[in-house]
Amino acid sequence: MAGAFAITVYQVVYTLPRREALIFQKIRNSGMTVSGVVRIYIVLGATFTLHSFFQGKVLGRHGSVTIGVINAMRAVVVTLCSAALFCRHGATSQCLSLASGISAAVVTSGALMWALAPNVPPKRDKQE
Repeated sequence: MAGAFAITVYQVVYTLPRREALIFQKIRNSGMTVSGVVRIYIVLGATFTLHSFFQGKVLGRHGSVTIGVINAMRAVVVTLCSAALFCRHGATSQCLSLASGISAAVVTSGALMWALAPNVPPKRDKQE
């Protein structure tokens, strides 16, 4: 809560009075329009809201382990796609390193084992 308050104060005190140079001029220099940027933010907000809604549904139905496995696999996909799309000379930080490749393999193997494991209900202690 304090962080949101501090960011709001910063935006009102610093950014808002300098909005032409800090925001609008940069938008124009990039070739975008303010309405185009607003549309992008609306789409991002809508997709984030849908993502949160469906993640909540999955959490309620399948539990937190499923969400953890999904998030781990999402990280693998982002790593591999980032390497495939952005690994260039001068942008080697985007390339797949030995460590990130091994990590992706370990995460993928673990997710496969979890997904293929038989669904065994937990044992309950007998009470006499």
